[in-house]
This record gives sequence, C-alpha cells and structure tokens, in this order.
Amino acid sequence: TSPKGKEYALVGTVNGTSIVDISQPDSPKEIHYINGPSGFWREIKTWKNFAYIVHDNSSSEIGLTIVDLSDIDQSIKTYNFKGPDNNIFRAHTLFINEKGYLFLFGGSKSGAVIFDLNIDPTNPQYLGFTSNEYIHDGFVQNDTLWASNVYNGYISVWDVKNPSLPIKITQFYTPGKFTHNSWLSDNHQTLFTTDEKNAASVAAFDISDLTDVQLLDEFKLQPNEQSIPHNVHVLNDFLIISHYTEGVVIADASDPNNIVKVGHYDTSPNYSGGGF
Repeated sequence: TSPKGKEYALVGTVNGTSIVDISQPDSPKEIHYINGPSGFWREIKTWKNFAYIVHDNSSSEIGLTIVDLSDIDQSIKTYNFKGPDNNIFRAHTLFINEKGYLFLFGGSKSGAVIFDLNIDPTNPQYLGFTSNEYIHDGFVQNDTLWASNVYNGYISVWDVKNPSLPIKITQFYTPGKFTHNSWLSDNHQTLFTTDEKNAASVAAFDISDLTDVQLLDEFKLQPNEQSIPHNVHVLNDFLIISHYTEGVVIADASDPNNIVKVGHYDTSPNYSGGGF
C-alpha cells in the first residue's frame, strides 16, 4: 500500500517484474515494469519501502534487484546488488526476517547467504553464510532458520542468532524426501512442509522439542491425488497451498493432527494429475 493509500501487486514474470495497481480489483493496471533476466524462477519480498527481487538464470550476472517503492505512485528507483565481492549473481529464493536480515538461498552460493538491510537497504551488509550444503528455500523467525534441503530430502534447522557463525542444530526428513519449502505456525509449535514431487503430501511436524520432532499429519487434496504441492504458507490457522495442476488449496490446520480442506480454486483446469 502506497503513502497515498493505493494498493499494488508485485508480480514476477518470465522477463521481469510487473508492478500492478489493484486499487480497483476489477480493473488492474500495470504502472511500472522492471526488466530482468529471462527465466521461470523469480521471487520478490519486501522490507519497509523496498522490494528485493531474485532470479535463477545461471547465464545472467545481474544479481539481486532492489527497488525503492517510497514514491511508487509516481516513479521507482532500482539498484543491482552482487555482494561485497561481486559474486552474488543469482538466487532461487529469499527471505527477510523481523530483524531486517536478508537470506538468499540456492544461487551463486549453495547455502544461505545472510545480509543486513538496516544500515543501507540499497547496499546490504554481508553477515555470514551457512555452508555449501544446497538450500532451496528457507523460513526464518526468532533467530532460527528452517532450511529446505530439497536434494537431501530434509529440513535442516539452524541457529542464526549470530549470523556470522550459523550453527546447524538438527535435521529431519520430510515424507517425500524432496523438501521444497516450509512455513511455521503462528504459535511456533508446528512446521508445515512440502515435497516437490508427484503425489506428495503437505506434512505437519511437531517441532516443540527439536530433539524429538514428530510427524503429525499428511494432507492431500484427495487421497489419491497425484498433483505436486509446490509451496505452503500459513495465515492464522489456515494453510495456503499452491499446486502445479490443482491450483490453490486452503486447509484448516487449527488441529495440526487433522488438516482439513476448506477451499479450492483450480488455476489450470485443463491440466490434472502429476507433472509440472
């Protein structure tokens, strides 16, 4: 929402980022477009008046795009950032925690690269790095990183209280062993995960005791569902789950031992079953 009260959507496209005025939802209007490296993987997160955009085009060396949105109704300013050693060319995903720390995943460096946005949001300060173990995506809260090690098939849990020296606490496998993303419940007792493979489930784990993580439930749109769950996000007691062929699914997870579907909108009705 801009200082003048207009609402905007930040939309990743194949060739860049589209900024769309959605103040009148039945008549959306693109007002800015930021060219970027062509590619199917682009993610955007915001912090204060800034947007941070990553891409996963291995042939491009643009790096992180930073956008000043403070005057979004009139104009925007963009900056390219490649890190202090000019070696951050791309990233698959990103996360910004409540402290204003930026985490880049699955790019020029395989693990999580951590930056501080507080001093200069257009020139993030390098803080630290987890390890060369590939992290596809991550969720960070209360000085803990929940890292999705997709090729290893597990969640790795990191203490990032001192971001210059992250410490791996534990790891645990997800049911499909192709761990794509995770999101924490509001009460910090349950972690929800996805596996990016055919017929995989969205899993709920009791993480109240990290020495004894327990699988609570596995959720599918249908018992024999073949569609790939891509990402899960949490809003209050609800899960918002994106699927490749079955679109958006909303599930009630107020009882993580028994996740129940409450809504479904198929964004690709001409496709069903497995596959991308």
